[in-house]
Amino acid sequence: MPMYIDNINHCMEQKSMKIEPYLKRYKEWWLLLIDALGWGLDSKESSFVKSEISGLKNFNRMVIIRYGNGKFMLDMD
Repeated sequence: MPMYIDNINHCMEQKSMKIEPYLKRYKEWWLLLIDALGWGLDSKESSFVKSEISGLKNFNRMVIIRYGNGKFMLDMD
C-alpha cells in the first residue's frame, strides 16, 4: 500500500508541474491514472489511500481507473 500511495503522489507531482503554465486556460483539471498493475482496491483500502494522498496539487479531481474493464477504483475531488 505505501508504494501505491507513493506512486500516486509522484504522478500527481510530475503532472502538476507539467500543467502549471496552462492552468489559466481551463476552469478545471482532472488527473486520470490507469492502474495497469491490477491492485484492485476494496472500499477499506480505497478509503485508506484517499486519507494518505497529500492533496490534489493543481488538479480539481483525480480518478484511478482499473485497467481492462475501465471501472473507477478511486475518485477524489
